[in-house]
Amino acid sequence: MERAQAHSGCSQEPIPSNSSGTIPEGSEHREQSGSPTSNSAQVPALEAANTSSDTHSTGLSAKKSVRADSDVDSVSSPVVRNEPVAVLHDVYQDYRTVDGDILDVIKGMNLTIEKGDRIALVGGNGSGKTTLLKLLAGLKVSRDGEVEICGINTRSRAPGELSEYSAYLYQYPQQMFLKASLREDVAVFPSSHGVEGWEQIVDEVLDRVNLTEFKDRDGRGLSGGQQRRATLAIDLAMRPNLLLLDEPTSSFDVASRNDVTNMLSDLSGIIEATVVATHDMSLVAEWANRVIVLDQGIIAADLTPRELFSRPELLDRARLIPPQVILLGLGLGITPPPLSVPEMICALTGRQPEETSNGTTNTSSDPVLASNPVGSGSATSHERVRHGS
Repeated sequence: MERAQAHSGCSQEPIPSNSSGTIPEGSEHREQSGSPTSNSAQVPALEAANTSSDTHSTGLSAKKSVRADSDVDSVSSPVVRNEPVAVLHDVYQDYRTVDGDILDVIKGMNLTIEKGDRIALVGGNGSGKTTLLKLLAGLKVSRDGEVEICGINTRSRAPGELSEYSAYLYQYPQQMFLKASLREDVAVFPSSHGVEGWEQIVDEVLDRVNLTEFKDRDGRGLSGGQQRRATLAIDLAMRPNLLLLDEPTSSFDVASRNDVTNMLSDLSGIIEATVVATHDMSLVAEWANRVIVLDQGIIAADLTPRELFSRPELLDRARLIPPQVILLGLGLGITPPPLSVPEMICALTGRQPEETSNGTTNTSSDPVLASNPVGSGSATSHERVRHGS
C-alpha cells in the first residue's frame, strides 16, 4: 500500500539490515543561525504554581491570557529550523477524575518536533508525558487546539491510519504481543496493509533488533530487554516517521538498559524523530539531543542534555537527579559537566572525547565543547529559542 504524501514532506526510508553496516547518525545540533524553531511561549509551571487550573470552564481566550504571563525558560539563541515531523498548535487536553471533576493535563501547548530530534520527555508523575505521547500517536484527540503528524491533522484520521506515520510503544511490552510467535506479531501490520515485500521487511527488522533467532518464540516468553527490542521491531515494520516510547528502560538491569539505548541510537537513520518519556537520566544523557521538561502540563524548559545538567536550579525544581558521573563531574568543578564516563576520563586527562551515542562529545558537532572543552571552564548556553504561534 502506498502511503499518502503529506504536505510536510515526511518521507519513508528503507530499513537496512545489520549486514549493511552502521546506520549514519543524524544531525545532533542545529547551527545557531537562521530562523528559530517553533515552540511555545508558555508559563513555566515550575515558577507559576499559583496559576489557576480551572481553565476548562473559563474559555479559550482566558486560557490564552494565562499563557501570556511569562515565557518558557529560555535564552536568546536562534537555530536553523529543520523539516517538521509533528506540530502541536495551542493544545489543551483534560481528564475526568473519579469525583467527576475536569482537570487539565495539557495546557495550551505549542511544540514542533523536527527531523533528527531525539527528544527525552522528562518531568514528575502527572506532568503530562504519557498524555502528550498519546496525542502525538493519535490515540487521543485534543480537547482544544490541533495536532499534526507529517501535515495530517489527527482529528481527520483514525489511530490505525496514523500508525503509518506515528508509532507508540507502550510502557509494558506485553500489551503488544498478540500472536503465537514474534515473527507473526511483527508481520501483523505490513501483511494486513498489503505492504509490498512485507516478508522481507519483517526479516530485516528482526535482524535489525538482533532477534532473528527468537522469531518463532512467543514474545511474552522473552526477557524484558528482548521484549522491548521486539516491540521496536513491531513498530519498525510499520515504517513510521515518528517513534514514541513510554519508559522504555523502566525496571531494566544495566545490560538491558544499555541494549535499549544502543538500539535507539542505531535507529536514527531509519526514524525521522523519536520521543521518549523517561525518568532514566542516564538515557537522557547518553541518547537524547533535546530535552523537554514538563510540569503540570506545561513546557517548563526545552534544551539540550548538557544544558539541563549544567543548571542545578532547574534540576532541583523539576526534581530530576543527574547520573552519578555527572554529579561527580559537577562536584569536581568540571564545566560543562561530562555526560559519560569517557567524557569524564577525557576531562581529567585533558584529551577530547571522540564519540558517544548521542554525539554530544564530538567537538565537531557540539558547539558548547567546540568553544569550551570539557573541564576548561564555564560554557555559554546554547538553548533553543521558543516562540509562541
